[in-house]
Amino acid sequence: MNTLHFKYAVTVARTGSITQAAEELFMAQPNLSKAIRELEDSLGIEIFRRTPKGMVPTAQGEAFLGYAEKVLEQVERMEALRQGGNESQRFCLALPRSAYIATTVARLLGEQPVPGAVRIMEMGGIGPLREVQEGRADLGIVRYALSQEAYFQDLIIHGGLNAECLWEYDARPTFHSSHPLAGAETITEEDLAPYPELCYCDAAGNDRRPEAGRRIYLSDRSLLPALLQSTRSYIWGAPLSSAYMELHHFFQPRCPVAGNARRRWREVLLYPKNQRLSPLYRRFIDLLYEERNALAFN
Repeated sequence: MNTLHFKYAVTVARTGSITQAAEELFMAQPNLSKAIRELEDSLGIEIFRRTPKGMVPTAQGEAFLGYAEKVLEQVERMEALRQGGNESQRFCLALPRSAYIATTVARLLGEQPVPGAVRIMEMGGIGPLREVQEGRADLGIVRYALSQEAYFQDLIIHGGLNAECLWEYDARPTFHSSHPLAGAETITEEDLAPYPELCYCDAAGNDRRPEAGRRIYLSDRSLLPALLQSTRSYIWGAPLSSAYMELHHFFQPRCPVAGNARRRWREVLLYPKNQRLSPLYRRFIDLLYEERNALAFN
């Protein structure tokens, strides 16, 4: 057993296919299949189930893959040290889906090159917190409703993380400019009722609200403009800049319900307590506050 086999297994899990994984790893498919079988034999567990739809991790396989990813992450860091580098050689973020945060990332990467790996992960819920806590990201941002404050604060405290409140705001419903409600200065929940709500699919498992109506779940943020236009749906989110809304033909009216604890959202910066942020991350945070201020004080 060696870390190269870990890399093979993680790649197979990510692609769900021996064939595709072999192509990414630049190796023959039979050799990869043999390596996976040898790894399973050495561990004494079945990592994958072979199904008509591809390679699916077993319960034990899921646990192993979680450990394998952590090992590979640590190996990557040790390699950076061997090459005479430090933690600033990589730039790994775990972030909620947000236009102003994505704009900040683009500004930073356009402003200065990063001499190492760049990994940007967009996810909701506790995902960014877990990525930072388990070492796969150096900096994260979690977004939660104030009604979830106690739950998230408990996770942050027990996770051994530094936390800095980035922003607190009323979530806003976003429509395409062709929507029947576009142009209204203020709307109510009753106005929203006839239309489907767009939600990101990583939140689906936590969506147990009894008043939940029709929903369309998506995971790829690039689908948002087309879905808002074609389905006459809406999505709750952070305030958008006028330039961004003009570019994508979006519209954000005021909604009185946004002031309650469920629609009042907070975003919190997270990083390990024993980690000193590099100048690169500090610059990212400075740019992030610039983008936030442009929206908050507009």
